[in-house]
This record gives sequence, structure tokens and C-alpha cells, in this order.
Amino acid sequence: MNKPTKQNLGFGKIFKNTVEVLFIIVLGFGLFIYSSTASLLSQKDLVDSQSNYNSFDLIFIVLYELIALSIIIYVLKIRKWTIQDFNLQFKWNMISIAFILVLARLILGYLVKQIIDFWHLFPSYTLFKKDLTIELNFIPIVLILIVNSFYEEFLLIGYL
Repeated sequence: MNKPTKQNLGFGKIFKNTVEVLFIIVLGFGLFIYSSTASLLSQKDLVDSQSNYNSFDLIFIVLYELIALSIIIYVLKIRKWTIQDFNLQFKWNMISIAFILVLARLILGYLVKQIIDFWHLFPSYTLFKKDLTIELNFIPIVLILIVNSFYEEFLLIGYL
């Protein structure tokens, strides 16, 4: 029987790490991947279709994210990750930077919309879906804000 070489061990570690990253990405972004693919394959005209957003949808997303986060944390616990491995350091100046970025995004979005409207760049294109129905309660909105914020920061900033 041949003795394992460093080269063979290196490939095994790379393969194991690649499988882990793919697993975390598919699990972490699975709901988005599924909904995007389903809407692309349905070949519906999204502009003319009716869209309903209700509290059940938000609760479903929160439950999915909590289950996915639990599985991801369990996998990382097996891999002996600690909270320090995520390098999540809160700094107060980041809040001011976030407000500046949100303000810049709002101003830029407003200016682009005004340019599109003024020059009639997309006259036959509707930016918003018709018959948009929103039926939301306060609790699901708060839950999605808290859970989704933690979920995305944990996956994007912490893990990836």
C-alpha cells in the first residue's frame, strides 16, 4: 500500500473545502436560487403579472433562514470554527458610513429615474409590476429585518 504524499493530502483538503463552500452557498442562497430559476423557467411576463406579498411569505423566508443558519452553524461547529474566525467587529463609525451609502443610493436612484423619465429612454418599459398587492403585518416585517440582516451578514461578511 502506498503512503499518502503531501500532494494527495493537499488535493483532498482542497476538495473538502470546495465541497464545504458549495454546500454553504447552495444552502445559504438556495431560496433565492430556487425562486430566480423558477421565475426564469416559467417564462411569464413579470411586468404584466400580478404579484402578491403577504406575511406568510415573510414568515416562510424567516423560517428557511433560521433552519439554514442552524445547519450552517452546526457544520462550522464540526469544523471547529469559533466566533473570532468570522472577524465581525462592530464599530460605530460603520453606522454613519451605512447612512451615507443609503443616502447616496437614494439620491442616485432618484436622479436616474428623473433622467429616464425626462428623456423617455424606456417608454414601453414599466419599472413597476402592475397589480402589486402587499398584505403585511408588523411582526413579520420586524422578524425579516432582524433575521435577514443577521443571516446575510453572517454568510457574506463572516463566512465568505
